[in-house]
Amino acid sequence: AVILGTALAENGTLRKLNLSANDKITNIGWRAIFSWLQSVYTRLENLSLESTTLDDATANLLGNILANSTYLRVLNLSSIYATTTEGLRSVFDALQSPRCILQELDLCSDELDNEEVTLLWNSLTNNYVLKRLKLRDNYINASGWEAFSAVLQNANSALEIIDLAQNTIDDGAMVSFASSLRRNSKLHTLILN
Repeated sequence: AVILGTALAENGTLRKLNLSANDKITNIGWRAIFSWLQSVYTRLENLSLESTTLDDATANLLGNILANSTYLRVLNLSSIYATTTEGLRSVFDALQSPRCILQELDLCSDELDNEEVTLLWNSLTNNYVLKRLKLRDNYINASGWEAFSAVLQNANSALEIIDLAQNTIDDGAMVSFASSLRRNSKLHTLILN
């Protein structure tokens, strides 16, 4: 990963980078890659880190990149390992930055709990660009869904597609969703299977 980061240091043409399933990349490698993502040459729009190991320090670096990136539009963080609530907080806080232009975020199979999704929902209340959110297969229950309903009601939300499949969604949450959807004019796809 260090060699890759060094090789990319002055690359301004790469638009998509898929590092999925590279669970052996260490913090040194992530720092090299993320250093490139912060360079003036970077025009990367799509980054997939699915099934990789990101500890909190690495997640903090990623959060800083997201908060300041004027190019990154798609980020896949599904099935990431070793990131705690604190690391996720950095990533989610970045969504509130006025410079963050992320339009698609994949957090499927990340074992997110209610505390973590509540952090995400709170971040999304001040986000006006995220259009697609994937939260398939996480550990969200009633209190997490209650906070989600407030996001659905946010008139400034840009969310158009939300994938919540393979989560435990009870009748109370469904009633809350239905009520919230009456006030939402942008969401056109909600996946609940």
